[in-house]
Amino acid sequence: MATLEKIRSKSVLLLIIIGVALLAFIIGDFFNSGRTLFGPGTTAVKVDGEKVDINDLNNNVNELSRSAGGRMNMDNALIQNQVLSSMMAEALGAKEYAGLGLVVTDQELSDAMLGRGKDYANYMLQQMGMQMGVEQFYNMVTNPAQYNISGEDVTAVRQQWAAFERQIEKDILNRKFIALLGGTLVANDLDARAMYNDVNTTYNIEYASKPYSTVADGDPRFEVSDAEIEAEWKANRARYALPEEVRSISYINVDIVPSEQDLAAARSSVEETLADLNASSDLECLAERTSFMSERNTVPASAISDPSLRQFADTAAVGSASMISNFNNNYVLAKLFNRENAVDSVNIDMVAVAGTPATVDSVMNLLNTKATVEELKKVNGVAGINDSIWVSVHNPNFDGLKERLQTLALGTTFIADSLNEAANIPATLIRINNRRAAQPIVDIAVISTQVRPSETTIYGLQDKLQEFIYANTDAKNFTENARKAGFVAPTARVSVSTPQINGLADSQNVIYWAMKADKGAVSHIFGDDQTGHFIVAAVNDIYDDYLPATDPQVKSAIATKLRNDKKAEALLADLNGKASDVAGYASLMGVQPSTASVNFIQSNPHVGGMALAKAAAAGKGAVVGPFKDDNGVVVIKVTEVTAPGRPFNFEQDASMYNNFRGIQALMQNGLLNGILQSNKEVKNNLPEFYNVQD
Repeated sequence: MATLEKIRSKSVLLLIIIGVALLAFIIGDFFNSGRTLFGPGTTAVKVDGEKVDINDLNNNVNELSRSAGGRMNMDNALIQNQVLSSMMAEALGAKEYAGLGLVVTDQELSDAMLGRGKDYANYMLQQMGMQMGVEQFYNMVTNPAQYNISGEDVTAVRQQWAAFERQIEKDILNRKFIALLGGTLVANDLDARAMYNDVNTTYNIEYASKPYSTVADGDPRFEVSDAEIEAEWKANRARYALPEEVRSISYINVDIVPSEQDLAAARSSVEETLADLNASSDLECLAERTSFMSERNTVPASAISDPSLRQFADTAAVGSASMISNFNNNYVLAKLFNRENAVDSVNIDMVAVAGTPATVDSVMNLLNTKATVEELKKVNGVAGINDSIWVSVHNPNFDGLKERLQTLALGTTFIADSLNEAANIPATLIRINNRRAAQPIVDIAVISTQVRPSETTIYGLQDKLQEFIYANTDAKNFTENARKAGFVAPTARVSVSTPQINGLADSQNVIYWAMKADKGAVSHIFGDDQTGHFIVAAVNDIYDDYLPATDPQVKSAIATKLRNDKKAEALLADLNGKASDVAGYASLMGVQPSTASVNFIQSNPHVGGMALAKAAAAGKGAVVGPFKDDNGVVVIKVTEVTAPGRPFNFEQDASMYNNFRGIQALMQNGLLNGILQSNKEVKNNLPEFYNVQD
């Protein structure tokens, strides 16, 4: 045995030595080659030399997800994309601020937080979900003992304040930058007058339009060759330039939904559960029915917002159960346990006291002698006051106080929580001010279940998709044979900056797979019953610098444009000089004449930019056309020109210019970040941080 142990020890030692030698070789190779063993390190994105750290990105994404709570029903990839864009803009903005010499002085920061600008600081705190003013927040930081804050909590509060300071400082810098940039986009007299005319002058026109869509594409005159498409592409190649590598993919998305068998089984289960609820005096029948969720509450009937549940609460017999709704495979049942008239709404003052029992007694005496809120605020030991608030005694937070709130005499004060005699732990005092009349109170349970696909259904969908993948192992067959197999395989273009495939939730991993895969490759199946769908994709093509003329979407768009050009040419040849008014041209076109009002600010869905330009240039009563417009061949007649109803005012019209075409327009349309990032080299390393299986 001893010999065997020695052999084992020597073997382990040898393996360690070999492992260390190999590791030294690998590390040395990466150091010498200028690469890093761990890919991009912690840099998620690098733009114009400014880095966004993956840890900071993840922390901000998590923070936004937490703070949004149920208010944001967004795919995490969209949240990540939003946060990343914001962090890139912040990094580039900081670089711009430094280059322009923009700084925030200590006095400016102090004024913004505690001086003249504190209203904005208070607003920011509210937006952050903090239920206090900036002065109270600062007082907590500088006098934590007054609020019974100590130890790690003091550190946390100070960190919050420091983060708040940084946010206010960023806002001040941003406002300075916007003011500086806005000063370069100030309207001169010509700009303001052009804005005045564009906004206030309207052209009423009579028109006839022959849409290109009403002319058959199959007419031989309108055929478009690949050579014509290529020539058009070359003439406008700059339009198709790519800032980063793009992949053209085909993909199949299969929603994981209950089968007819699943739905039938669910209906049967709901009917059985409803029968058991009606036969029972409690919810015990749900104990082993894990697919059903229940919540039982005692609430005023008037507080029930759902109309169906409210009707049940008002009219159902005590002890009965009923189905309230069945929508989108979600069943909701309800059972009524009791209905009675009782006091629910009570008006109270709540006073938080930090101090010894003697301090609590002193404050209680003041409350009993009807001390006002303003008087109480000046008392040492009073840490906070909520005055004259209406509360529901049936709220679970008041379970231990319900009887006292309902029965004690008005004006009575009592301690709502116990006071630790050995330490200065805050106590909450409640003074009862008023009560509303008794009202119907119901003890009611809401029971719900969602029909989910069974394992048989899930595995069946997965197996069908897997069989298709086995039979179609390259992109060409994948795309061509999808419809025959009962699938739909649309195409999409993706890059590392694409958060979703055509708005498809939980598809970012598919994108990252596609960005690493070879041309022609077919992926494994992504997704599961948690994401609610299966996705599989194939890489059709890889574009490095330009979207080529052969890309399906590019080819289709160019072909449509060229075909419409040919239709316009043919239509103009048939119509020119054949009539003298709009009605005559409308008859030749086979359409009815119409009317519209157009100006340079509000677009019109019926006529395009050329019609607007022609109307502005033509005199009243002149017939113009036919001419080629955006969506068809058009003839117009200007019937009225509505002149501005007010005189030109430079200040007013310059302000309007700022809103429509100046700095405000840039900000409202989200263009400012794009300007900051334009002509900047961007390296997106995000796919390197995700382990995508091949």
